[in-house]
Amino acid sequence: MKILIIFAFFSLKANDVKEHIFFKDFELKSSDKYFEISKIVVNQACKNEEQKCLNFIKAELKKIKQKNKDELKGNPASELCFNLKGKSFIYYDKDHNEYDFCKLNAYEFNSWDIYYNLKK
Repeated sequence: MKILIIFAFFSLKANDVKEHIFFKDFELKSSDKYFEISKIVVNQACKNEEQKCLNFIKAELKKIKQKNKDELKGNPASELCFNLKGKSFIYYDKDHNEYDFCKLNAYEFNSWDIYYNLKK
């Protein structure tokens, strides 16, 4: 019974993200475009306030307790987003590639880009 409930939960979650489809040029909808700044893919709001956005993310990163590699389980980029008090999203492109994004206030950015390029 527990397996069925877990499967149903993940099936519902998978259907929720199917409505968010990426295309190769990182265009989610005509109004949602993504850009690369400092090796990080970000939304229009972050690009418009590039330095403020990056400084904000860096400041938030400093506030969280960094975990040892041995303590990490699952997706460390999503965990990082959670620790930042952001909301994690997975978007798919037409080839079914996954993109893990984090929304923090008005800013949306690729979680793995933050994990690899800003987290130190």
